[in-house]
Amino acid sequence: MATRKRVAKKTEQSTESPTVVGIGASAGGLAALKRFFQHVPADSGERMRAEQLLALEVERGRLEEEVHNRTNELAQTRDALRALTGHLMTAQEQERRRLARELHDDFGQRMALLSLNADRALKQIHTNPRESEDLLRSIGEDLSIVNQGLREVSHRLHPSVIEDLGLIAAIQSLAQSYRENGNEVTCWVPEQIPQIPLDTATALYRITQEALRNAQKHAAGAPVHVSLTTQDGSMRLTIRDAGRGFDVAQAANGGGLGLLSMKERARLANAKLLVKSRPEEGTEISVSVPG
Repeated sequence: MATRKRVAKKTEQSTESPTVVGIGASAGGLAALKRFFQHVPADSGERMRAEQLLALEVERGRLEEEVHNRTNELAQTRDALRALTGHLMTAQEQERRRLARELHDDFGQRMALLSLNADRALKQIHTNPRESEDLLRSIGEDLSIVNQGLREVSHRLHPSVIEDLGLIAAIQSLAQSYRENGNEVTCWVPEQIPQIPLDTATALYRITQEALRNAQKHAAGAPVHVSLTTQDGSMRLTIRDAGRGFDVAQAANGGGLGLLSMKERARLANAKLLVKSRPEEGTEISVSVPG
């Protein structure tokens, strides 16, 4: 009889203090650990082991969730980059066709007219020098217009102003062009900036260009401010407008290629791009370049 009581007592103790063995990473495992805590003294070895297992389970769950989120983000980025690649190829072909038409229809006709006027001036140089002089003056004015047009075409293909005059002058040139199109813009740039690679300067130039293009399209008439600041060798470019603004998350999910293009340019330049905007509160685009 006494032996049966001792066996029963041991069984009760075993039930009250279960041993933790091989609990897996699952909701059932976490539930088992929590039930275990209700029966085991806080200072026991089994309790300490259970607490370690619980911490590992929680950390494992967090890591699995993080991997899942990162995988989704990478998938979205991959899809967005594919869309951007397709868009850039289409835009490149459209730009080539437009330039071909512009060179043929505009510059071709201008040069043909200049050639005719030059022939007329040459034929009348002795018989009617006054008219020849007027023709030559007109030819000179038309040549200046053609030269300016060719410079604009070249500028669209590649911003040579960066190589010739530097990033500061290039950004000032963009602001001036934006102003000449009837827009309100202020531009603040320092007298000097740290030496940066040409690719980084080009990225900042293109981001400014895209931001001003977006401001003209979506915030027409609203004042725009462009600034370039430096501190301890780093740089910060900011383009801010007082337009109607937009929902950044919605624009990103909607596959906005303008934002994606700016982000990709910033990434390739080892810079960080931040877009702040809310409906009816304007937009701020900033790019930080480390020193």
